[in-house]
Amino acid sequence: RVDRIAFPGLTANFDVGKTAALAVTLAEWLTDGPRRAQVMIECAQRLAAELCSRGVAVHHCGDIATQSHAFALDARQIGGGSATALHLRRANLLASAIGLPSGADDGVRIGTNDLARLGATADDMAGLADLIAQALASRTPEGLAFAVTRWRSNHLETAAPR
Repeated sequence: RVDRIAFPGLTANFDVGKTAALAVTLAEWLTDGPRRAQVMIECAQRLAAELCSRGVAVHHCGDIATQSHAFALDARQIGGGSATALHLRRANLLASAIGLPSGADDGVRIGTNDLARLGATADDMAGLADLIAQALASRTPEGLAFAVTRWRSNHLETAAPR
């Protein structure tokens, strides 16, 4: 099973850029890994809860949306995973289409890895949830791109130096 997952995408070609990125990531994780992992989980759980409170269909397994750094939106009612991920991208929000147990390409994956890496905390997720919910409801999400960029910039200006 591991061979099927890893080959050919992860092992078929050597890319120095991947190696450098992995080295930087490893160095960061050696100095800050456990704390950052906890922040990622807290951010994902809060963001999922904030989106639910705004009426966004968050996919749940049991009582919670996630126990990790990522969660999924149920995009069946809003055009499917691929279309919804592209719609969010027009607002400068990065997500990816995924399959959910209900069928192929019916979900959108949202992860908090980079948010935690850049200094975000669970307390920052309400503002991001507002932007995501607005983008999903908008016919012209490009109009939110500046607000998303401003949210990120404002947050990064206050992030503690690494």
